[in-house]
Formats: sequence, C-alpha cells, structure tokens
Amino acid sequence: MDYSNGLIPIIESQKQKLTDNGWWPWIETITKMDEFNILNQRLINDCKKGYNIYPSPENVFHVLLLLPLKSIKVIIKSQDPYHNPGSAHGIAFSHPTNYPYIQPSLNNIFKELQTNGYRVLQEHGNLESWVQQGVLLINTSLTVLQNQANSHSAVWKPITLELFKLIARDIEHAVIIMWGNHAKSFSYLYENDKFYCLTSGHPSPYSSHLFFNHMHFKLANAKLITWQLSPIDWSLY
Repeated sequence: MDYSNGLIPIIESQKQKLTDNGWWPWIETITKMDEFNILNQRLINDCKKGYNIYPSPENVFHVLLLLPLKSIKVIIKSQDPYHNPGSAHGIAFSHPTNYPYIQPSLNNIFKELQTNGYRVLQEHGNLESWVQQGVLLINTSLTVLQNQANSHSAVWKPITLELFKLIARDIEHAVIIMWGNHAKSFSYLYENDKFYCLTSGHPSPYSSHLFFNHMHFKLANAKLITWQLSPIDWSLY
C-alpha cells in the first residue's frame, strides 16, 4: 500500500479498529470536507511525483489504532512526523523500536524525564508504552515529505483541528501538554475545567532552553491523581 490513491483505501482497511476506538465520528466529518479532498489530492500528487512520504500508509493513523478516544488521559502535541527515512511510525516524538538513532528532540525529552525522577533504560525511542497507558502523542500533520519539515502541515491543519474538537467535546478529563508555539496555538480548545494545560518551549535543540525543568511529567501525574485517574508510568524500560 502507498499513497497513490490517497487516504480512502487506508481508512477502509482500518475502519473496524478506528470505529471500535471511537474515532469514526472524526472520519465521517473530515471525509465530507473540501479540505479533505485537497489533502487527498496532495498525497496522490506527491506520490505520483515519486516523493517519499512518511510515515508509511499503514502507520498514518497508528496512534489512533492503539488508543481509544475514551482512554485518553494525557495529550502531547507536536507539529509533524520525523522526515528522516524509517524514523516515523505515526506516534509523535516516537521511533520504531529498530530505528538505530534517537532524534535530538526525543533525546531532550529523555533528559527531562530523568530530571522528573523517571528512568530511561531502553536504548530505542519507541514510546508505545505511553500510548498504551492513555497518552495521545499526536502530530497536527500526520504526514511529511522526506527531508522537508512541515511540507504537509497546511493541508492537514483543518483535518486534525476536527480531531482535536472531537477530543475536547467527548472526553471527561485530560492533561494537555503543549511544547512550542505551534502546539500552544490550539490551547483555546481546552479553556475549561475538564482540562489541565501545561506549556513550555519545544524540546528541539533550537528551543530546548525553554523546554527543560518545567516538570511536566510529574505535574501531569499529580493532576491525574486529583481526578482519581491512575498516573502514567513515564519510565522507559
């Protein structure tokens, strides 16, 4: 499977799991939008031009296939997937287990984890263990061209905005962690007592001086406990 026919074949192949996990109302909304047709055509055109698009099609909705809507406890947003070959797998900031390198942003996240008192023992960058506990690691753009950061951001933004509106409407409580100005631009969706928002700079080396020492992982767990929700084991083994 590739992106030569856009997203529809991917959606159809994953329809049952997306439905079971509560994401189908989002799919129904976006597929009726003119912006969805624009996104679809962009993916088709880029594929026909021979561009490499990441992540692979089967992973474009990976985080939604792993995490039911009603199980979300924490949301961590980023802008778009890693654009290096093999590094993105549909979970923001995360790598496939067999990817041999830790991207600088993720390495800074690991450092901050340790500052918060959590252990980082694993030698890979796969963060699926967080997703399985209720952490939605989501990019606002779900695809990117190889070596071209933000190349699909404009066509994805109205699509993922509908996803964030669904979350804001349908979940009871969540901690929203927003690293960087792009993530903060969606903060207006969460300005009520259902949500607890934490903000800082992005973990990228370019802004990491604004990222470190905010203790977001500890603060998130403290808030979850006040809601009588189980805290996240942020340690990576």
